[in-house]
Amino acid sequence: MFLRNFSSSFLASSSLIADCAFSTKEIRLNLAYFNYKLNDVFTLSGGKMNNPFYRPAKNPILWDGDLNPEGFSLNFNNDFFQASLVGFSVEERKSADDTLLFGGQIMHGFSVSDTSKLTAGLGYYDYQDLQGNSPLFAGKSRGNTLDSNGNIANDFDIAEAFLEYKTTLASRPLSVYSNYYQNTAADDLDTAYTLGFMYGKVKGSGSWNFGYAYLDVEADAVFGLFNDSDFAGGNTDSKGHIIKAGYGLKKNMALSLTYIDSEMDQSKAQQTDYDRLQLDFKVKFK
Repeated sequence: MFLRNFSSSFLASSSLIADCAFSTKEIRLNLAYFNYKLNDVFTLSGGKMNNPFYRPAKNPILWDGDLNPEGFSLNFNNDFFQASLVGFSVEERKSADDTLLFGGQIMHGFSVSDTSKLTAGLGYYDYQDLQGNSPLFAGKSRGNTLDSNGNIANDFDIAEAFLEYKTTLASRPLSVYSNYYQNTAADDLDTAYTLGFMYGKVKGSGSWNFGYAYLDVEADAVFGLFNDSDFAGGNTDSKGHIIKAGYGLKKNMALSLTYIDSEMDQSKAQQTDYDRLQLDFKVKFK
């Protein structure tokens, strides 16, 4: 069993007795899961785990990079195909059916040359009991369409296709990729896509990378809670650019810079600009 990145949080109370009289303390887990190798090709995982789905160049159009889902995942890898089947618990309710997510992804890598590889993949993600319920985060739609009662208007059954080409250029790694998504349960505003590249890799002092991606996400193409929380403020119904650069200061220390130039409310009469600049200082401990 693997238990990593354990974190806890203590909530202060206005009551002195509740705060210090041996009261129950809240604990929050970032990751707590098991991996059980069934045989040479199948692995079963359960708990609050790392996202098992592959994201070309870690592109966040469907899954935010910080998302750690809860449930079970059956993973397959025979060095020819890789695949994952999942059942995740999204939202628990006392008086109604829980929101669940069932999905799967399969991909295969084709060798183009000794230094080049093309990876193609398909996925499908079926949410249960989202339509007709209130938004799952503070009543905010995150760009998804709501009905007249303020509930989620569409179901989400999302089909995915992606391509990623990896090679080397001037002795540095280069990845060029594209993702496409369609919510087959929506009648309109149901597609999303991204095009991008990443050149170089931050690994040690003096190393660097540079990347660019263009994202176009219609309002109901993806579920607006699990996509990138930084691009367009975490909203769908948006499009724009992400520019990234990183530089290695030491073996375990790096700087990264991200600039997001995006625009929200694409389906509405008036659009809203959302620009964001991020500077991160990263230190890894092993």
